[in-house]
Amino acid sequence: MSRTPKPEATAAPASGDSNAPRRDSRQLSLADQAYRALREHVLNHRLPLGELLNERWLCQMLGYGRTPMYQALQRLHQEELIQIVPRKGILVTLDSIARIIDLLDARSIIEPVLASRAAENATPADIEELKRITSRSPDEGGNESGSVDRFIERDRAFHAKLAAIGGSPVLVELQKSLHERAMRFWHSNLWRTLDEGKAADEHAAVVAAIARGDAKAAAAAMSGHIAEITARLRKLQSMSPGDMPGASGR
Repeated sequence: MSRTPKPEATAAPASGDSNAPRRDSRQLSLADQAYRALREHVLNHRLPLGELLNERWLCQMLGYGRTPMYQALQRLHQEELIQIVPRKGILVTLDSIARIIDLLDARSIIEPVLASRAAENATPADIEELKRITSRSPDEGGNESGSVDRFIERDRAFHAKLAAIGGSPVLVELQKSLHERAMRFWHSNLWRTLDEGKAADEHAAVVAAIARGDAKAAAAAMSGHIAEITARLRKLQSMSPGDMPGASGR
């Protein structure tokens, strides 16, 4: 049976809320707006995993009609972010480890290029902003689950800023899509593979190379950062594949 919780329990946010449907972009169709709103909910795990959801409930929760919501669901289904179960509902599932590694492989091609370009284009203000984003307060440490949201926000801001400095609109859009999709695994039990301190050091190495204007070193540091994450996931996959989300396949 599909999930039909009371809409008021997860009602559509007020227009001033940052989670509200993005209606300020007048050039976007209602279907595009619904797609963006729903995709954000899926990527940020605001919808329950592994439970059948009712399309009507999603319409009420996000404030869209059935036609734009249907179109949004079809797009997310094509992206394999959700499953549409005929006559039953919509299922939100985690990516498999294999898919996550594929996403990281794609990032390993794009993001070193962006890091290299950032080293060539960064202004002093850009470098200061990168340092601010990557700096950690003295009380931060360890890999407690409560720190994962903080890490995700910092990591997203760091890579987005780096992409923006790099300058290519096409690469920026690709980076954003790949990064958002790959970061979903931190919301699963895979957050236990996160070494927040090491990730911070790797980010700092990228920033240091950019500050020196060393494009080659910046690209190498970014490659090493993504390779380190990929290696940890491959090791975990080989040791205990049954413990990981989506381990049975893509």
